[in-house]
Amino acid sequence: MKLKPALQQLANIGLSSYASLLSMHPPASTTGLRVLCLAGYGEANVGTFSTPVGFMDPQDPVTRLRLPLLGLDFLRLDRESTKQLILRFTKIKTSHRKALTFDAEVFNLIYDETNGHVGAIRMLLHYLVDTDKRSKQDVLDFTRDDVPRHDLSAFRAFLSVSQTTIGRLPSEDIQLLVQLIASFKKGTRGFPVQEIDVANLVKLGVVVKTSGTGSYGATTVSFPSPLHFDMTLYNILNRRMQLQQNHNGFEQLLRELVLRMSPKVLLNTTQVPLECRWQDQFSQSFPTISSSVNLKMSVGSEFGQRAFLDLYIDGFQWGVELIREGQGKRLEENEVRFRRPNDGRYHGIPMQQYALLNFTSKIPTPAVLNMYDNHVYHLVYNDTYTKVTVYQKEGAITDWDLIGHQGRTEHS
Repeated sequence: MKLKPALQQLANIGLSSYASLLSMHPPASTTGLRVLCLAGYGEANVGTFSTPVGFMDPQDPVTRLRLPLLGLDFLRLDRESTKQLILRFTKIKTSHRKALTFDAEVFNLIYDETNGHVGAIRMLLHYLVDTDKRSKQDVLDFTRDDVPRHDLSAFRAFLSVSQTTIGRLPSEDIQLLVQLIASFKKGTRGFPVQEIDVANLVKLGVVVKTSGTGSYGATTVSFPSPLHFDMTLYNILNRRMQLQQNHNGFEQLLRELVLRMSPKVLLNTTQVPLECRWQDQFSQSFPTISSSVNLKMSVGSEFGQRAFLDLYIDGFQWGVELIREGQGKRLEENEVRFRRPNDGRYHGIPMQQYALLNFTSKIPTPAVLNMYDNHVYHLVYNDTYTKVTVYQKEGAITDWDLIGHQGRTEHS
């Protein structure tokens, strides 16, 4: 029996049935059909390593939208089943004259890292075999190393959180994903959301639903596995942005640079509050945001000025000054440098947009807020440096997250 054509035929029947069901309902209906087929996923001999068969980018025949990979997101193994699968894998490798054994603790660790996600288990096993690693420490080193994340998207199990997928997400999905990442780093694993808000992320497989839909559309979601979280975080922190020459584009860049600051590094400046360390944290991620324009530091002399502006985005003519705990006369002295046309120390530097960012632990009083226009941002940080509340002339505007440390918590 030729199994692969038979499976493809089954898939075609399933998609045809799905199309028929959709044709009986308005396009906005929630009718769905899930088909789970087991076969040799990526293996020469069918059944040697049971994982879902992956049909190439299945497509909804009615809406023309891409469907999640059939089976992969719906097949989960428990801890014991994961162990048996690994034992089966080692037995197969041994039968091919490649002796393979793992430390006892590796079985549990692989389950913890993959959450029983079969595709992630397969990827991790092949990595351990290909790199001749066997111990628990080897697995831990893999999860803490930035280098493998560049290559994870080559595995089908991680296409849902690849750089391409994350880079194409609309801004509202990015904002929600940042909130989920921040919650994960605080220890949350099941995130309460409205189903309508997370529908696209679930459809793409960036997150998975962990409960049914309750009253008023409430549900919970989680990352498919800790390894999926690692790659999602990495691609969020390294995604490109299309900069726009307007105030909204400028403020979006400010927020993104703050987002990519590392709370772990900032916490280490508590005893010795080196302002330059904060400036470095704010600016160092800019090359990952844009390669089309340059970020210059300590700009002034090339424009005939004796003062030095902290950051200058060349081409867009955007200027940023960053200070810590700016209060009273010090805050005023930094703000007056931007005044036009002739009394500010930066008056000779061409700037289409500019901002003075004052990172502070103290909430500014209404009197202080009223002293300055909206070019001054008071960013009041919390005790763990994981969030700032932004104050401007109108008062508290919004909260900005900081998730820049590549880790499952912000400080480890």
